[in-house]
Formats: sequence, C-alpha cells, structure tokens
Amino acid sequence: MMTKSPITLLKSNSYNDERYTQTSGVAILTPYLKPVSKILCPFDKEWSAFVSVFEAEGHEVTFSHIDDGKDFFTYTAEEVAEFDYIISNPPFSKKSEILAHLEKLGKPFAMLLGAAGIFESKTRFECLKNLEIELLIPDKRMKFISPYSDIAGNPPFSSWFLCHRILPEKIMFAYLNQ
Repeated sequence: MMTKSPITLLKSNSYNDERYTQTSGVAILTPYLKPVSKILCPFDKEWSAFVSVFEAEGHEVTFSHIDDGKDFFTYTAEEVAEFDYIISNPPFSKKSEILAHLEKLGKPFAMLLGAAGIFESKTRFECLKNLEIELLIPDKRMKFISPYSDIAGNPPFSSWFLCHRILPEKIMFAYLNQ
C-alpha cells in the first residue's frame, strides 16, 4: 500500500523534465541485468522505451507515472521488495530527492541522469557516498524525444546511467547505437 510522503512528485513546469529516452539509450543497460528480472519503472508509461525494451528482453516490468496518480515518493521498501531493479529516466529537476528516496528503498537501481552536476549537490553527495555507485557512460550524447514540438529533444549535456549494484565495475563505457 502506498503511503503519503512529505515529498511529492508534482508536475514540474520545467520542460527539461519531459524527455523520453529512445530504445538505443535503454539497450546499453540490458546486458547487465539478470535474465527474467522483475523491474519497476516508476517514471514510465506503458509506451515507454524502458518498458518495451525490458519486456522484449523477457523481463517482467511494472510501470507507474505521476500522470496516473502513482507518486514515486509514496513507494515503501516493502512495496518494492519483490523487484530486482528500479530503473528509469526520472525528472531531472527532482534528482536529489529521487536519489535520496532510492537510498531509503535499498534496491539496485539505474537512473538515467544528466552527467553535468550529478555530484554537485550536498544532498546528492550525502546520499551517494553511502551507496555502491557505478556509472554507465555512453560514447556520445543520447538523443531524446520531446513531447513539445517547439522544443528540441536533445539537452546540451551528456546523460549517464547512475547505478547501484547493477554493473560489474564502478565505471563502464558503452557504445550508443543511434
């Protein structure tokens, strides 16, 4: 059962929070996942590349999204206990709060985050120093899909997967096929 949290994932007015990952961006992570894993994608809808790529690989995927009334910050450790991983492209404007909540949940995770400023926050520093952090760094900037026709879908920075207990090494590199 979801409980009310003091932090909520209210919709942001930031257009940077609405960027959809292409399948090529998700595919670089799949070699590191155990076969037939149970994955929670807490910032995704049914049509998300995360959902479609993981399901095509044979994983069992549960997705949720704030638009459907499912606030990530209401998930408890008990609710996510059945999942092997929590994986998504979260809203960039809430990355500190999201990483802090992931630390509380205690599950292996992979979050696609803008590389610029990942570690430039006291809140993130305090959270990340307590986790086994790994980075999956693509060879080039990822391209994203923007739902806003008047805004380019590609941010002016690189995006990396910030992982916890997923990768076999602390820093790994991947070739992005896009």
